[in-house]
Amino acid sequence: MDGHCATTLLVIILFCERTSLTSRRFTSTVQQVCIPQAILGTDVLCQAKSGLGKTAVFVLTTLQQVEPVAGETSVLVMCHTRELAYQIKNEYARFSKYMPEVKTAVFYGGTPIQKDAEVLKNKDTHPHIIVATPGRLNALVRDKYLRLGSCKVFVLDECDKMLDQIGRSCIPSRCFIFH
Repeated sequence: MDGHCATTLLVIILFCERTSLTSRRFTSTVQQVCIPQAILGTDVLCQAKSGLGKTAVFVLTTLQQVEPVAGETSVLVMCHTRELAYQIKNEYARFSKYMPEVKTAVFYGGTPIQKDAEVLKNKDTHPHIIVATPGRLNALVRDKYLRLGSCKVFVLDECDKMLDQIGRSCIPSRCFIFH
């Protein structure tokens, strides 16, 4: 681990402990291994049991790396249910408490897409971090409400469940996996 990565990891851990943003007073092995790798910009495949802090790995590292630019999305997190999307958005809200310039939004199906389009159209409300379900994300991109050219980080949360869903309904010639 290089000096910058170790320093950043220490700052993240101290930030969490000193601001009481987490009930955990230690970092899990998953966090100790994955956070430095993610900060260095390498691809990370993180697999661990529930409750070991996998969400914190990508939330903390993406917040550390995001450079908020009005009207641009830097981070895209895709997850398979709206409930999980809200949990992730809440984690972003919790950890970005002292980062008011960073905007996060959650998009999922079952609601009017026009509301999401309005948020994305306005540079003042356009989120830097988007948490979305696959169907709504596809619709937003397909209808050109969302452009992902400035996206630097793509996170697939619970990718095994996501790939199961995609696999069942995907026509092979139109199925893409991002890396």
